[in-house]
Amino acid sequence: MLNHSYEHCAEAPLLRLESRPNPKSPIAFAASLSHPDTEFITPYLVHPSKPTNPWPEQLEIDEKSPGTTKKAAAKVIQNEIDIAEANPRGDTVHSFSDGHAGVLNGIPKVGLGFVVKYGHKILARHSHGIGPRANIYDAEMLGIALCLGKSAQIAEQVQATRIQIYCDNQAAVKAIATPQRHPAQYAARIFHQHAHSFLSKDPSQHILVKWIPGHSKIAGNEMADETAKRSETLRPSSIFNRTITWSRANYTKRATKSWRKVWDEHTYSRPDSGTYIPRAPSHKLHPIFNHSKFSRNLQCQLVQFLTGHGFYGEYSARFHPHIDPQCPCGEPKQTPEHLLMFCPDTEKFRHIITDVSPDRSWEEIFGTLPGLEAVSESILKSGIGKCRDPPAVAQPL
Repeated sequence: MLNHSYEHCAEAPLLRLESRPNPKSPIAFAASLSHPDTEFITPYLVHPSKPTNPWPEQLEIDEKSPGTTKKAAAKVIQNEIDIAEANPRGDTVHSFSDGHAGVLNGIPKVGLGFVVKYGHKILARHSHGIGPRANIYDAEMLGIALCLGKSAQIAEQVQATRIQIYCDNQAAVKAIATPQRHPAQYAARIFHQHAHSFLSKDPSQHILVKWIPGHSKIAGNEMADETAKRSETLRPSSIFNRTITWSRANYTKRATKSWRKVWDEHTYSRPDSGTYIPRAPSHKLHPIFNHSKFSRNLQCQLVQFLTGHGFYGEYSARFHPHIDPQCPCGEPKQTPEHLLMFCPDTEKFRHIITDVSPDRSWEEIFGTLPGLEAVSESILKSGIGKCRDPPAVAQPL
C-alpha cells in the first residue's frame, strides 16, 4: 500500500510536467504564421553547366516592347499576328492568354482565359477559375502554361511546328520560362513540362511567348480578355489553398491596418506629436522624400528635426548629463520646435514658415507638402540642427 502511494506521488508531478505546453522555437513560431496549404516553392537543382533554357534555339521569350510607344508597339505586333493568321505555310498555331480578377456577389474571383487559333479559325477557347486566394499574376502565369499545353496538343493535330503565345502581362512573360524560385513557380514548371514535350520531338519546332500591349484593340487579346472574365461564373479549381502572391498581399494589408492603429494611438499619446507627419506607415516614401528638390543631407536633417533625434540641447542632455540643455537665447530647453518658431536667433527666417501658414498651425506646417518644404528651407537657411561646436557643459548647482 505504501509502495503504491509512493509510485502515485512520484508520477503525478511528471504527468503535470508533460501536459505543460512547450514554448515554440523561433522557427516553429514563424511556421505557425503561414497556412499549411500555401503554395510551396522548391529549389531548382541543375548542373551549373546547363543553361536555364534547355532549348535556346527553340524557345523564345520576348517581353520587350517593339515600339517606343504603346500605339507603335501594337502596330508592329498586329502585323506579326496578321502574318500568323494568313499562315501561308500552315505551320503556325497562335494563341492569346489573359488573366482576370474581379468581385462577384462580394466574393473575390480570379481566373484565366485563352484562345487558340490556326489561321483564322478558333480551335480552342477555355476559361478557368483559380479561386479567391490568388491574384492576377497567378492567373496570367497559369494562363500561359495551360495555353501552351492546349496549343501543343492542337499543333500536333494540324502538324504545325510553330507556336506563338501572346500575353499582355510583361512580368508573367518574363518569368514563365524560369523554373528557379519565384512566386507562381508551379506555373513555370507546368510550362516547362509542356515545352519539353513539344520541343524534344523535333529540333525544327519552335515556341514564342511574346508580350502584347493590353487594351490596344487587338482582336485576339480582346477575345482572351472576355474569355477570362467568363471564369467568374465557373466553380474555381485551384492548385493550392492560397498562393504566395495572395498571402503576401493579404499579410501586407493586415500589417498596414495594424500599423495604422498603432500609429494613430501613438501620435496622440505624445506631447510633441504635432511635429509628426500625419500619415500612416506605407511602402512608399512621403513625397517630401520621394520626389524632393532638396539634397540628401538636408533630408536627413529634416528626419532628425521631425523625430527630435538630432543636435539639439534637450535631446543631447538625455544621454550626456554634463551637457547643458539650454538654448543660447536663454530658453531652458533647446528643442526643434523652439528653434523653428520661437528662438530669437532664427527670427529672420520665420517668414518662410508664416508665408505657408500665417496661423502657425502644426497641422498645416507638418501635414502638407508645402509646409514640409518650408520647414526644409528654414532648416537649410538657418542651420537648425547642424553639428557645430560641442554643447556647453551644464554648470554645477
